[in-house]
Amino acid sequence: LRAMGKKRSAAGGDAREDVEPKEKRKKSENSNFSDLSQERLFEREKELTREVRVMQDNLTRARRAAGGEGYGSNEVRQMNTKRLRSEYAHAEVRGEMERRKGAGLW
Repeated sequence: LRAMGKKRSAAGGDAREDVEPKEKRKKSENSNFSDLSQERLFEREKELTREVRVMQDNLTRARRAAGGEGYGSNEVRQMNTKRLRSEYAHAEVRGEMERRKGAGLW
């Protein structure tokens, strides 16, 4: 009788063992603002200010396009989540700037 199912090699190894895991990509630049230089922190604050404004504009357009059904729309919900992430990151950058000013590191 022959066994049914996936045929394994005589060595008994799995084919996936030979593949090396890919390097983890950095998800975002929001990870640690205390490590940024003063110039880069300033640039990042400007970038996030623009990003928050764009996200809010996109969210407003999506809500208008959805009509009265904005609460049930996945697109509106996703845009709101992106806007909130941008706002949180912006608040963290502003907090780091204030912390440095208060500590006399500015």
